[in-house]
Amino acid sequence: GGARTRAPVVSAVRVTGVPATDRVAVDRRVKLRAGQRLDFHRWQEDRDAVEAYFHARGYREARVRVVREEDRGDPDSLAVEYRVERGPLARLSVQGFALSEDARRDIEAAWETAVFDGFLAEDARSRVLEALAGRGYVRPLVRVEVRLEGAGEERVKTLHVESEHGEKFTDQEIIDH
Repeated sequence: GGARTRAPVVSAVRVTGVPATDRVAVDRRVKLRAGQRLDFHRWQEDRDAVEAYFHARGYREARVRVVREEDRGDPDSLAVEYRVERGPLARLSVQGFALSEDARRDIEAAWETAVFDGFLAEDARSRVLEALAGRGYVRPLVRVEVRLEGAGEERVKTLHVESEHGEKFTDQEIIDH
């Protein structure tokens, strides 16, 4: 058999880009510690846990990158850095109808993986159209707008969804047409 390489030892763990108010809570979610062997699954779980922390607090666009820095003096040692980009606080604003909790959660979950605002807006629009069609509104007018307000730590991104239902149809009326 071939020589099996051992995972390097973690010399340091750093989390950057985190506001002071979240420091303790975020550090508590990072399980990887200096002195341990690097475990890919553990640092992936840490990354996911830190991202989930910010998503749960309304920062739907939060992203965490893991950067490994090899120790130049020791090839069996490296530092791990979790780089947090928190992004703006995300708000979902709905006018003209009541959005179900399920539909709201679906839109918020889609927001967490949206690549850019145009995809987010189109995804939200199609989810709202689907929800309204399920209630018998087959030709609603749905407008979606993404607004970014504020600066720095105070930035807020609002996904504003507005609907004019139009006429409600029953299953029988749709079949008859």
